[in-house]
Amino acid sequence: MHARTGCSSLEGSPEAHTMGSLWRLLSRGSALAVWTLGLEVLWGVGVLVAAPTGRGARWRRWIFRTWGRGVPSLLGITVHVRGTPPTEPGLLVSNHLSYIDIPIYAGLTGNAFVAKSEVRSWPAVGWLARSMGTLFIDRANKRDIPRVVEQITARFREGQGIVIFPEGTSTDGSEVRPFYPSLLAPAAAVRQPVSYSSIKYRTPSGSPPASRSVCWWGDMTFAGHFLSLLRLPSIDSTVTFGTEPVVDSDRKRIAERLCEAVRQIHSV
Repeated sequence: MHARTGCSSLEGSPEAHTMGSLWRLLSRGSALAVWTLGLEVLWGVGVLVAAPTGRGARWRRWIFRTWGRGVPSLLGITVHVRGTPPTEPGLLVSNHLSYIDIPIYAGLTGNAFVAKSEVRSWPAVGWLARSMGTLFIDRANKRDIPRVVEQITARFREGQGIVIFPEGTSTDGSEVRPFYPSLLAPAAAVRQPVSYSSIKYRTPSGSPPASRSVCWWGDMTFAGHFLSLLRLPSIDSTVTFGTEPVVDSDRKRIAERLCEAVRQIHSV
C-alpha cells in the first residue's frame, strides 16, 4: 500500500489561496453591509426619539463611533494606538492614506470629517457620510472655503470635534505632504489648540504592499481597490497621537508647525 500524497489536497495551492481570498471578499463584504445598514436603521429610529429632546447630534456621534469601532474587525484590520486620542471638541489633523482612515478615526474619536464634495454622490458611502454629519467641500472652488469654515466653527459651538486631512489628498504613505492652511482658520482665530496624529498601514508578508493595497491614491478606482482590499489576509494599522496640541494665531504658521509635528511621529 502506498499512501496518497498531496496531489489531491488544495492546502497551500494557488487554488486554495484563490478560494480563501474569495471567501474573505464575500464574508467581509456581507458583514460590512449588514453592520452598516443595521446601524443606519438604528440611527434613523433613534433620531425620532432623540431629535425632539435636542440629543440628535449626540446620538449621531454615538452611532458613528460604534460603526467605526466595528469596521476594522470586520475587515481584518488590527488597530494599534500610540498616545491618547483627544477628548475635547476641536480639530484633529492627520496625514491621509485611504478611505479606511475614516472608520478608524471615527472609532477612536467619534469626530465628524471634512471630505471632498465628490464623496457625497458615491453609492452607499455618500449616503453614510451625509447621515453621519460629514462636511463637504468643493476643493476646486476656493469660494467654498468660507462656507466650510463657518460650518466647522458651528460644530465647535455644538461640542463636535472635526477631523481634517490638510494634505488635500490621499497618498501612498511615503511622505507627509505640506498642509493647506485654509481649514485651520477657525482654530487660529481663537488660538484653539489643534491635536494631530499619524496613521500607517502594513500588510503581511506575501501580500501586496500597503502602499498599493491599502493606501488609495492617484488614479486608483474605488470599487476595484476596495474589492482587492477585502481579499487581503490581514492589515495592521498604527495610529500615533501627538502629545501636545499646537496653538498659534496664524493659520499658515500653524499649518507648518502641524505638518512638521505629523512628519516627526510618522517617521518613527
